[in-house]
Amino acid sequence: MTAQLPILKKQILRYEYYSTKTYDSLFSPDVRSKALRYETNYLQSAILWNNGGSFELQALPVQAQFSPVFGIVADDLDADGKIDLWLGGNFYAVKPQVGRLNASKGVFLRGNGGKSFSYVSPHQSGMRVEGEVRDACVIDIKGSRHLVVARNNASVLIFEKNKIK
Repeated sequence: MTAQLPILKKQILRYEYYSTKTYDSLFSPDVRSKALRYETNYLQSAILWNNGGSFELQALPVQAQFSPVFGIVADDLDADGKIDLWLGGNFYAVKPQVGRLNASKGVFLRGNGGKSFSYVSPHQSGMRVEGEVRDACVIDIKGSRHLVVARNNASVLIFEKNKIK
């Protein structure tokens, strides 16, 4: 906080003193009244359904919440006629005390129809992705559909659609 507000270095000389402070005791009413207020009320990875002009936000299964998501594909990946979702992410550029955000190996959500998805593990689907995913898409290569996954500082991965389980 002192990196963002150097004035605090002069007000509070020891880090241990911060343990007894609250927002109200740290800043005067005048400073608080001039502060920009931001509010976060939804932090889950979710899908936004368009219901003919009204929108419905639906959280994705818990496996989609383990790590940040940077690449999302909505396509029939297992050739069963239903739209599936594939999500990839991870983020390594964090402070050492936080640790890498690397719990995702790719999240395949098989479409069940009716706004429902079932998680399929990377081992079962054959789509295990290591590293920091930054984008994903489906492309046609010689008449066959493929999931292409771009990773930060790593090779591109390609999964053939009809080989996804």
